[in-house]
Amino acid sequence: MTANSNQPNPNDAVLGGQSLPLNSGLLGGLEGVKQRLTSESEEIRMAALDEALNYSQPGRDLLRQVVKTETGDLQLKAYNLLSKQVDEKERQELQHYLHIEIEIDNESSHPDKSTQPQHQRQLSRTERQNIVDRLRQENADNFLQRAIELGLNPATDLANLNLSGVNLSRANLKNAELNGIKLSQANLSKAHLNRANLTNANLKKANLQQSRMYLVDINGANLKEADLSNADLRNADLTSANLENANLKGANLTGVYLSEANLFGTQIDETTNLDPVWRRAWVSVNAPLDEESSNYVIREVMPAILERYRDRIEATIKPYLELKLIPDQNLTWWQSKFAGWQNSRSGFPYLPKGVDYPKTPDGDYLHLLAQINFAEAPHLEGFPKQGILQFYLSMDDSRYGFPDSEDVFEQKRFRILYFREPDFNEENLTTDFSFLPEKDDDFLLRDLYPDECSAIQWTKGYVPISIEDYNAFDRLFPELGNDGMTEVDMNDLYAELSYASEWILGGANCDIQMGGYRYHISDDPRCSLDSEEDPFDTLLFAISLLQSGSVFFYMQSSALARCDFSKILYAMA
Repeated sequence: MTANSNQPNPNDAVLGGQSLPLNSGLLGGLEGVKQRLTSESEEIRMAALDEALNYSQPGRDLLRQVVKTETGDLQLKAYNLLSKQVDEKERQELQHYLHIEIEIDNESSHPDKSTQPQHQRQLSRTERQNIVDRLRQENADNFLQRAIELGLNPATDLANLNLSGVNLSRANLKNAELNGIKLSQANLSKAHLNRANLTNANLKKANLQQSRMYLVDINGANLKEADLSNADLRNADLTSANLENANLKGANLTGVYLSEANLFGTQIDETTNLDPVWRRAWVSVNAPLDEESSNYVIREVMPAILERYRDRIEATIKPYLELKLIPDQNLTWWQSKFAGWQNSRSGFPYLPKGVDYPKTPDGDYLHLLAQINFAEAPHLEGFPKQGILQFYLSMDDSRYGFPDSEDVFEQKRFRILYFREPDFNEENLTTDFSFLPEKDDDFLLRDLYPDECSAIQWTKGYVPISIEDYNAFDRLFPELGNDGMTEVDMNDLYAELSYASEWILGGANCDIQMGGYRYHISDDPRCSLDSEEDPFDTLLFAISLLQSGSVFFYMQSSALARCDFSKILYAMA
């Protein structure tokens, strides 16, 4: 790597460009960001602002310069990004440069004296709600003015109150604290809500046509079926907002934050001003797909830093099976099962006569952990459609039966058996397992077993790659290694990507799993394997431990295709 992130390498690529291929030959580092800010494409300029924050103090200085020298949407987005990084004093200083906002508001950011309540006693929430209920019964058109006359301060006293159905058309609620307010079916058309706090508000079916909502905070709000047509939502925070079936036609959403928002059924059109990364997310969420195809699409809005890589993330999606255990003492020899801790007939394995029961090299018997009859389970792509797979572990061991470090694939203290064509004639099976000793309660393996023999209930799901997967960053973000970034910058971006990825790239969330991806508490055990071999890219089986971590059985997909279970990576992470 170079020592200075401001000096680009000719081969640097654009990180997360929205309109250009990620491997396009533009400059990297902070100089590359500056270059893209001079582009004639507004899309490229907007994307460059997001990248500036990856360069710590120099990046923030660049955003300050944009706020002070630019105008319009570019200036507003730079201010919005920077305002989350600086203190209140600097925010106020930067606001002096926002000429567009001053032209729109043309008024002080402080409430006018004529709008202040006539007495100063602090009203309780019950008293405030009683005033609102009285006014709702009056159904007065001058709701806000009457509320002021009765002692409410609109800037501070409406939070968490129920104002459902009230008429607040053209109301001035700029900078008001309205968090948790209930405004379902309220009329807020042409209302002035710039910089208001509407976090977790209920605005279901509210009329917000042509409302001014610049820099409004609507994080977590319910806007289901709300009419926001032609509203000014520039630089608004709509993180986690519910916009299901909301009308955003003609709305200006330049610079908005829509991470984790619900855009299902949201109405937008060619007149909606929406950043390309979010428009693309909207398309993915609402694309008409058949049931099978929809399994391989993320029907949620991801954080902006991940939305740039949506195609790559969706390309990693795999099916998996969640296994839930149901105690059952009436299982046949060949049914899928988890053996209980106490020996029982139902918990013994399918074992044809003539097949030796698995032992350690010292002659100690292994114990069945789980048996999978693939014919009973929903099919996973790449897995067998029939046959019986068994997992055995050693009891005389303090390491869950893991192999020695010298040969990580040896099956001495654990064993995987597979019977391609089971024989369902009981006369041909071993049925006497009285030679097996009882399991010792002191062994660590107690964590892996249910108390009694259990049948398996299957649930099929689909999951993208876990951010903790051994090759996740190489597959999703190969640009992280380009020479235009310092190690500090790369680590900062790595941390940002990891944080943003936790909610969607955490692997399947289940105790027992086959296929798909899974989160590793410690390093992925595959990191230390020989990179020259076929990758161990298939999660054959995983079980959560009671205390921490999970045990994993990984194998090569090429071996799975041959039903060859002789080379298994068994480890804990």
